[in-house]
Parts: sequence; structure tokens; C-alpha cells
Amino acid sequence: MGFGFYSKLLIMMCITPHVYAAETAKVLPKNIFRARLVGIQTEEFKQKFNENGQLEDFSRSMNRSLTTRDFVSKNPKLGALVQAMNNVRSGSGDSLMNANLYSEFSLQVNTLLPALEYGLTDTVSLGIRIPIVKRKVHANFRAENINNATALQQQCAGICPAEVSEGLRQVGALNMNTAYFENAIFTEKGYETPHDFEKTEAGDLEFGVKYNFYKKERFYATVQIGARAPTGSSPSMTNVYDKGSGNGSWAAGLQTFQEYEATSYLNLGASQKVTHNFADKHARAVPRDSEDSLPSLRPEDDQVEDVKREQALLFETELSSTVFLMEKSISLSGAYQYLSKGADRYSGNKNLYYEGLAKNTAQERSAAELGMGYSTIPAFRKKKFSVPLEVQALYNMALSGVNVPDYSYVRMDMIVYF
Repeated sequence: MGFGFYSKLLIMMCITPHVYAAETAKVLPKNIFRARLVGIQTEEFKQKFNENGQLEDFSRSMNRSLTTRDFVSKNPKLGALVQAMNNVRSGSGDSLMNANLYSEFSLQVNTLLPALEYGLTDTVSLGIRIPIVKRKVHANFRAENINNATALQQQCAGICPAEVSEGLRQVGALNMNTAYFENAIFTEKGYETPHDFEKTEAGDLEFGVKYNFYKKERFYATVQIGARAPTGSSPSMTNVYDKGSGNGSWAAGLQTFQEYEATSYLNLGASQKVTHNFADKHARAVPRDSEDSLPSLRPEDDQVEDVKREQALLFETELSSTVFLMEKSISLSGAYQYLSKGADRYSGNKNLYYEGLAKNTAQERSAAELGMGYSTIPAFRKKKFSVPLEVQALYNMALSGVNVPDYSYVRMDMIVYF
């Protein structure tokens, strides 16, 4: 049994917050290493920006009321019983049963991101990083049902035909509790029922090279070329709440940085990034039509297939400014960030509704970021501190979006040079 209202509860990105990584247009000096340990923690969030840019709960589509007509639309035999009751007494069949469904979902993500960079020359740096992602998911589902079949059976005693009375008796004997609806919506199709869980997994490995191609007294311009390997976990086939820790495909990226030292204590920066995700093929459950919002995993339904995915280009940009204080040992920064991505494309070899997988895959997100940092480099240069290191703290907050979660996060960077 299905109710046709489970419209993708989690239209989500892989939630590793977009790490702009407090980057600058400068590269490392030759033979210098920079080790960075980044910690990112999101708040517990339960809302997303929908396709219209409006905020709504992730579980909004699951919080609804069902009438007798909703049940009848999926059960012709029940429809005949309702019609027979309406023929006996107008409207009595329509009051046979109803239900209220309630669902909650929230997510919190903690990311630990170790990274290492090396100055190959005075104009070229190499880098590698891999996130360790911990996801804490809270999910529950419950149902409240009112079944009037037994009362209706008593009211039509001696009036209703025997087959109608027997049908009411059978419906009245149904225990339509939470377990009943969990089975009808999830279990019968091969899915796990909603439950809390925590997972800690590696994310996608990233590596790249950064080249400082333009350098004047106060202006720097750098280009960075990188790649991403799909070392993170894939979305679970059976748990709709487990979207994995990786993107699932190889990718190549190109990013440019520009930095202008307006004064000795004020830097203005900008960056632009485009990411191309290569086509991938993974087993996915595909809907039969636009009404099939939770495709079956059962082998006999033949809806699971290795589906080809072609992701749209991802564009990201940032504008920033940084103020330095106390001989550049203290920094205060602010930034505006924008992300944009088109809709993905899915294709396969069966007569299935592949367009349904692409629904709501186009994304936008704009965010504001505030940060502060402390550096021992000025003191190190004066031989007043033995280790050149930096500590940075950032707060990133979503301003608007389309088809992305509404989350904010705090980020801490520990950076050591050697």
C-alpha cells in the first residue's frame, strides 16, 4: 500500500559545509609546509529552502492528514465498500476512517578536515585534504488513526447487505497504528523505518596545485586546479535519511583568487570557482511515474537500476575583506558567498521515470561569513615566538537559497608552518 505523498523528504546536498577554507591569493614560499586542522560544527537544523526559496521543514511532506478518499484511491476494494455505505446513508462511507501523520527530521554535522600544503616553488604550492564527517540524525514518525468501521457496522445492522457488514467488520479489525503506516510507506517497499543514528565516515579526498601567476607590490592573482576522488560513502539504498558523506563521482575544479592590499592593514579579496562532476553510475531506485515518490526496492518490482547521472556545473564565488590589527597579529574578516548549480540529468535502460530523480537538484545558496584570527608570524619574524602558527574562528550563516538546507556553522582553523 502506498499513499503517493512521500515527496522526497531529503532534498539535500551532501552536508559537508562548503569549505572556502579561508583561502588567499598567496602561495607558500619554496620548501615550506603548512599543516592545517579545520573543525566545523553545524547547528542542529531541520529546515531547507524549497524550490521557491521559502523555508520549510524537511519532513513537511510527511506531516499531513489522510481522509477516507486517500485510502480509497489506493484500494479499489475499499472504494466499493465506501460507495455501498454512501448508498445506504449519504456521507456515511466518507466518514469510514481518517489518519494524521507526524514526522520529524533534524541533522547535525561535525567535520574534521586535516590538510597539508607544500611550497614547491615560490609561485607554486601543492595541497591535499580529506574530511572526516560525523552526522547525527534525528528522525521519527508516528500516526494517529480514527476507524469508524465498527460503529458504522452497528448503525447499519439489519439495513446493510451481509457483504457490506462483513466488509465493515474486516476494516474495523484493522489495527491502523504507527506500525501499520510504517509498514505501508516504508517496509513494504524495502526501506528502513525512521530512526535516529550517528555515523562517522571519511569524505571525498581533494588534491590540487595553486599557481601565483601575477604578483605586484599590492596585488596578487592566483589560479588553482584540483580534483576530487569519491572516497566518501554513498547514500544508503534502504535508509532515506542517510545521504552518505561523499558526492559519489570524480570531479575537477578551477578556482581563481584575487587579493588587493588597499593599505598595510586592509586587504580586499575575491575568488571564483567552477566544479565539473564527471558522470557516474550507481544503483538507484527509479520512480515509475510522477506519482511514485518513493520507488520500490523490491526485486519483483524491477525499479532498481544502475542509473547514469550527469551533474550540472557548480559555480561558487566570494567577496571578502580583512582588517589587520596589532602589527598584523590580529585579523577581522567578513565575506559574502554565493553558490549556483543547474539541474542534474539521469538516464537508464528501463521504461521508468528518470526525470523524477532530477527534481529539485538545481541549487542556489548565499551566505555571510564573519571571522577573526590570531597569528604568531609577526612575533616569529622578530624571534619573539618559536613557532609560526595561526588560529582562525569563523561563523557562516545562510542568507537565502533554493533546494539547499538552511544551516549555519562555526569553524576553527589551526595552522602551523614548518
